[in-house]
Amino acid sequence: MTHTELPGNADSDEAMDVFAARARTLLTESADHLDGDTLSRLHRARSAALDSAEGRRRMPWHYAFVPAGLAAALVVGVANYQPPATLPGAYDEAMGQAVVEELDLLQNMEFMAWLALQEEGADGSSS
Repeated sequence: MTHTELPGNADSDEAMDVFAARARTLLTESADHLDGDTLSRLHRARSAALDSAEGRRRMPWHYAFVPAGLAAALVVGVANYQPPATLPGAYDEAMGQAVVEELDLLQNMEFMAWLALQEEGADGSSS
């Protein structure tokens, strides 16, 4: 490897700049001498490529509001959150008493249904 081939060398950077300028000049000259059909095809191909890339890159404008709407809904939900209310002690006692009474009533109803079935069975076996 010679001194001019080392990366970061000032001579190497200058040589690359000269090479790039020469390549740019040759490319520009060759493009200036293209016929009309070739230029037309190149222009159509470039336009088609740009159109297809633009269609894939762009999102409809209303999709930008989806994250903003979700964030707003989250803020409103957190701001309006209230923990479930607990009943005062007096209601707890009344609710407990009502539950006990309902259980007693249910047991009484089950007993009455059983008694009615026993009476039917007794009536049916004697006839």
